[in-house]
Formats: sequence, structure tokens, C-alpha cells
Amino acid sequence: MRRSRSGAGSGLSGLGVGRVGSGSGVVQALRLEDLTSLVRVEFVARYLLEHLYGGVHRGFRHGFSPVFSEHMPYVWGDDVRFIDWKVYARRRRAYVRRYEDETAMRVLLIVDATPSMAYPEGSVAKLRFALYSAGVLLYLLYRQHDPVTVAFVGLDEGWLPPSVRSSHIQRLFHRLNGLLADPQTGTVSTLRGVLERAGGEMPAYTQVVLFSDLSDPIFQEDLDRGKRWWRGWLSALVRRRIALLLFHTLYGPHEEAFGFDEPVVALRDIEVSGHVVVGERTGLGERYRAVLGEWLSFVSSSVRQAGMEYVRVDVSGPFLPVLLEYLRFRQAYM
Repeated sequence: MRRSRSGAGSGLSGLGVGRVGSGSGVVQALRLEDLTSLVRVEFVARYLLEHLYGGVHRGFRHGFSPVFSEHMPYVWGDDVRFIDWKVYARRRRAYVRRYEDETAMRVLLIVDATPSMAYPEGSVAKLRFALYSAGVLLYLLYRQHDPVTVAFVGLDEGWLPPSVRSSHIQRLFHRLNGLLADPQTGTVSTLRGVLERAGGEMPAYTQVVLFSDLSDPIFQEDLDRGKRWWRGWLSALVRRRIALLLFHTLYGPHEEAFGFDEPVVALRDIEVSGHVVVGERTGLGERYRAVLGEWLSFVSSSVRQAGMEYVRVDVSGPFLPVLLEYLRFRQAYM
């Protein structure tokens, strides 16, 4: 048996989060802006999964293959059957054994960090939702011992290979924390490019979780061509046995309701440089809502017809109930 490289204080279990009373009312009232004072994504993820919805994280799978992975400090919720009592006798502190699980689900979390995710200006609500939600799922998958990684559309062209190592998870959390402290978007890569690469490179039975508003030039320059590409990409996932969970992020008051007060509205396309639409609010709003309604219906129906999962999120209100209710629904499968 090889010795674990992780130290006694390594891993996310080293976070000193005290036990607090649970209450769904806290979650229902907690809005995105309430999280801005919480510096680290790990704190939010552990608080939500272990204290407010303690049952969500129980029953995590641990591999039974003979390949030893590492020792991790025991935390509340771990299966006591995996405590290494020999280590406890030497250190007087409980550690659990972790093994490589050959049947573990590989997960690619894709965070859209292109310019449209910084809307509305000043709050970057969509990007913050994506970062916090990715952190919650990252922590959950880490506890399940499923290999996971994160891709950042717009900021990077690639991503690290999925892994279960605590050093890998800490590196991903460090990146998420950095983007929350200093939100950034970019155009280094496009949503289309990252999705095509994910569909072509990730192995079969990978779970792709996408946080995006689906604002990509291919949809804005030629919507019909964009729809054909989208359906083709979903079909490629089905053929390769890759699952998709799409969290479609929108800022409801503007992006769905078109709730602007000015009589004349100028809309600038953040993704396509120089593209501006100007019109009277009443007529433009009606046309906009009609086109958007058709688009949302197309996206949701195409994803579900492919046997994938679709969740629409309005980031202007409390989004945590949406995420956590989904996790509770999927608890039996995760």
C-alpha cells in the first residue's frame, strides 16, 4: 500500500465550518447578492449541502477496486466503515481510506465566462450563479469521489483532465474563488468551440453540466444555422453516450420580460461587436418576447427530446432553491 501524499490538513474537509440549525426558509430567502460577503466557494457549497440539506450528500459511493487513492480526514457524513483504524491508533485522529472507483462517473462542469454572462452590468449575476453552482456541484462530486473538472468558456481553450485528487479539487476551487473575487469574461474561446471539443474528446458515459445563457455568435448571426448546429451537437452526444445537464441562465426582468422604462431602447449585442438594435420599447418588446419565447421553447424541447436535462434559472431572484431542489430530485442517481 502506498502512502498518501496528502497531509493531515489537506482537502476541503479542513474547512472549519461549525454545525448550525437547518431551515428551508433561509434558502428560500437567500439571493445571489447575499453571497457576495461569503468569500470562498467551498464555504457556500459545504454550508448548503451539509447543513441546510444534509441528506443530499449522504450515501456517496466509494470505490472497491484494489487501487488505493489517499487518506482523507474524516468529516461528518463519511461512512465509518472506511475509517483506517491503524492510522487512528498512530495519530489519534480519524481518517478514511479513498480508492479509485473504476465505475465512477466522469463529470465536466462548463462555466460560460463570455461577455454576455456579465449581464447586467455591475452585478455579473449570471456569471456569479454559474461560479457558485459549479462550486456546489464540484464539492458534491468530490464527496462522491467522482472524477470532475471545470472548463471556462471565454477564458481557456481547454481544461484539466477529470480527477478525484484533493490537490486537483483545491486547484479548481482556487480558480472559482479568483473569478468570484475579480469577475472576468473573455473571448479566448467560444461556447461553440468548447462544446464541440467536449463532445469529441470526453469519453463515453461522461456527464456534461453546462451553465450558460447560450449567447454565441452562431445563434445571433444565423439562427436557423445555429439551431441545426445545436441539434447536431446533441445528436453527437447521444451517439457518444454523453449526458448533458443544461442550466440555462437568464436575467428575467430584462432578458425575458424586456422590462425597460425608456420609450426608445438601444440594444447592443455584447457577443457580436458593433451590433446595435434601436427601436421603440412597445413594438420592439413585443417582437423580442415572441422571438425569445420561440427560442426558449426550441432549446428546452431539443434538449429533452435528446433525453438530456434542462433547467432554466432566473438569476434576478433566489436561485439556490432551484439548484438544491434539482439535487434533491436527482439524489437517487448521483
